[in-house]
Amino acid sequence: MDFINELNIDLNQKSIITVTGSGGKTTLISELAELLVKMGKKVVITTTTRIYLPRSNHAITVLGETMLTQLRPQHQCMVFAGKGITTENKLEGFSSEEIVRIHKNPSIDFTIVEGDGSKMLPVKGYAFYEPVVPDMTDILISVIGLNAVGKAVSEKSVHRISEFEKITGKGYGDIIDKGDIIKLILSPAGYFKCRGKKNYLILNQVNDCMYHDSCEIMQELIGKALYIDKIVINGVNQ
Repeated sequence: MDFINELNIDLNQKSIITVTGSGGKTTLISELAELLVKMGKKVVITTTTRIYLPRSNHAITVLGETMLTQLRPQHQCMVFAGKGITTENKLEGFSSEEIVRIHKNPSIDFTIVEGDGSKMLPVKGYAFYEPVVPDMTDILISVIGLNAVGKAVSEKSVHRISEFEKITGKGYGDIIDKGDIIKLILSPAGYFKCRGKKNYLILNQVNDCMYHDSCEIMQELIGKALYIDKIVINGVNQ
């Protein structure tokens, strides 16, 4: 998917893009960064939590705020940035304030921030301390995996089950349905508890069988979630 066009990203506007949610954040960040680099942009990927080191052969890993504020790349590039590397081979992220300072570097066009974790599961409940979204976030993209619909509530489908249960009313072993997806998006404690200047929702991991349901979810949210600037349906065949 051409996320630059779908999300109305202005290539001439220096921006902080924060990605939150579950069910495909890492893939989206990678694809968006690659598109921006192909358009000649200098992109920093970082986090307010922790992220795995990149697999891309074209990525540069930089450690430390000072180094990033002084970075002066001459050509388009993708830079993964963190304070250090953990024993799990993850980049340790920065605070919101540090990310804002890094982004002020005139040589950086786009700073893409992963704002929370989901343990690679399609849906999640939010702890009180997350997501961590930099105050100057220009674009917030929240991702939710619709392949959770039809699955039972368990450690294989839901991150932070207790918080998920508080929002949806579902218990362990209950089947997740499209109503639960809507509750997760609309709840003040849900996916949009933190926002940017512009806010987008990606209904992700949609297959042919889920497409009709995803359209119904989108239509209901359009009338209720007025803080969302655009909803995008994304899947293998979309």
